[in-house]
Amino acid sequence: PQAGFANSTICANQPPTIFTDTSSLTSGIITNWRWRFGDGRNDSIQNPEHKYAVEGSYQVRLIATSEFGCSDTVQKAVKVLSIPDSRFIIDTTFICSPGCISLTDESVIAEDNIVSWDWNLGNGTTASGQLVDYCYNQAGICTIQLITTSDKNCKDTLTETDLLQVVGLPHANFEATPQPTNILSSKIYFTDTTSGAPINWLWDYGDGQIDALIQHPIHEYLDTGNFKVTLVVQDTNNCFDTVMNIIRIDPEYVIYVPNAFTPDGDGINDIFYPKGVGINPKQYKLSIMNRWGDLIFEAYRPEDGWDGTAKELGQNDIVEEDVYLYRIELIDAFGEEHEVIGHVTLLKGK
Repeated sequence: PQAGFANSTICANQPPTIFTDTSSLTSGIITNWRWRFGDGRNDSIQNPEHKYAVEGSYQVRLIATSEFGCSDTVQKAVKVLSIPDSRFIIDTTFICSPGCISLTDESVIAEDNIVSWDWNLGNGTTASGQLVDYCYNQAGICTIQLITTSDKNCKDTLTETDLLQVVGLPHANFEATPQPTNILSSKIYFTDTTSGAPINWLWDYGDGQIDALIQHPIHEYLDTGNFKVTLVVQDTNNCFDTVMNIIRIDPEYVIYVPNAFTPDGDGINDIFYPKGVGINPKQYKLSIMNRWGDLIFEAYRPEDGWDGTAKELGQNDIVEEDVYLYRIELIDAFGEEHEVIGHVTLLKGK
């Protein structure tokens, strides 16, 4: 006989190599086949299948024997293709949602080349390439799979079950009372209403002041306006969330005028100061008159009070103890004009 065979070319650890006897004989029949697969194993059927454990080139021999005891031998190399060894690293296995990961391929192959990398990210999303950056928007436990393919179409799959834990963020929120309010009631009570399991709080009140580690703070504003209050919360998973709300402090107009003062130089109640809030400092005038209607003092700034002298009459000494008339003309923070008239008693100490 003339021995011969054909074989399939397969990837290592995939379906077995199929050997097909192609031996021929001019007369009679072939009755015996002895196969040597080159890896120390043998077979004796006409068309065997053989699974090689590792890739490589194997010298396969077939001895075909006829019914008359005549034999022929053929030997040739059979190739078992390399498969990739899929490997990858992940930069973190725990993230807060929304959060991102990086996957880096580290697969190797003994021969040939890896030409494709196909990923399953465990949430219905697929990707390709040696480096994958991906952001998760929903919480869950994710199994990540990498399939590598060689230029001979040999594949390998690596599945890392429950590799990545994605946890939800706390939902930061707060309430503030009273709101809206005015400068006369500017102490604000903040109540944290964050959902989840917050353990740390950072408050920025929008006026340059902050508080840390206080869940339900109280803060007093010293000026009017709209303040952007920001709350940053941290939960037991070390996840953070931020919320911002506007706190409104409206202006208010109030003026307080004392009815007596004692300009005796003892540092106590020496100056007659009308005081208030919501006063436009650029639209202010204080006038002091004696009982005869003479103007004895004028000021154009709220911080300039009457010291008891009659400077408008050219006198630097304290005037007589008496009751004096004051008139205050001003425009408030709302643009409204006001005129306040009353009496103040100047008392001299003993």
